Amino acid sequence: MKRIVLTIYVLMFAVNSWASALSGELIYLDGEPWMLMRKPIDTNSELYDKLKAALPENRVVSTSNIDGYWACWSVRNNLLCLDSILVDISEAKVEKRIRIPEYNMQQIFKGYYIGNDIVASWLTEDVRVTRGKQIYYAHVGYDRYYEEETILSINYGNIIGSRLYHNRMVIDGYPYPKNPKAFIERLKQCSINVNRYPDLKNIKKIIFQVWNVKNDSLGNIIDCEMTAILRSGDEYNHIETELALEMKKQFMEIGPWQTFYINGEYVIPTLRYTYTFPYVIEESPLFSPFLNGVGEDSTHFRVVSDSLTVPCRTLTIGSPYDSHRITI
Repeated sequence: MKRIVLTIYVLMFAVNSWASALSGELIYLDGEPWMLMRKPIDTNSELYDKLKAALPENRVVSTSNIDGYWACWSVRNNLLCLDSILVDISEAKVEKRIRIPEYNMQQIFKGYYIGNDIVASWLTEDVRVTRGKQIYYAHVGYDRYYEEETILSINYGNIIGSRLYHNRMVIDGYPYPKNPKAFIERLKQCSINVNRYPDLKNIKKIIFQVWNVKNDSLGNIIDCEMTAILRSGDEYNHIETELALEMKKQFMEIGPWQTFYINGEYVIPTLRYTYTFPYVIEESPLFSPFLNGVGEDSTHFRVVSDSLTVPCRTLTIGSPYDSHRITI
């Protein structure tokens, strides 16, 4: 009977539109400097296009500031007001910071002035402003958290609500990807009996997707959504519900996870977005029943990461002892 090598690549990644951490913008609340975790001008396509057309071509850009400008803001009279826009430019290999001239500001933001103030009356949403020690960081968008955060509720530029939170880590559990080895040590205890699934016969890869994770304050998963997508060749052609349910039950037993109290909620930042577990399946003659002391029905699991492979312990799937062969 065909022997299978099932390689579990424990390379967890979030599906997110940002590929890099993004710079915040300066905002003053009651005269105190905070960081605004948003670029309000970018939410208005007309203003955004006008601003980009007015920015100098020799401005300095980066992955954290792809448009090459910083806006400075203040809250005055319960209004979100734009104070200035700063740009770093490069001339003769020398960088310097300049301010967008008042004339250009008047042309770009015409219609948004109240007296001498530019009011962000195009903006209606809740925004985060932060300060203090950074307690969690992920290299994606604004996915980082600070000890002090205020949520400003904005309605057409008017501040209609303000909620101050004191954030903290409450459970120092599995902190993948900060410590992938600990996560692998636990994940490798999960096992899938591939003999239960005839659809895996010609499958080269299984993609497990995990999302909509709900957790308690102790870092335990109380519910989640999981899908198993089967790949044959270059095509992902089937979604296997029973396989996903088998993995989901075991995945939910992993814990506790590193958990934070963030803006009124207990969250596991590692699992806030959609994550995947790619399983690669390939035929292999590596495991002889004579050399390894196992039968023809044995299935081998090898748990690896992109930088870590751990040694093997031999058990047998489908044996009278109902045990499993897992690389640990």
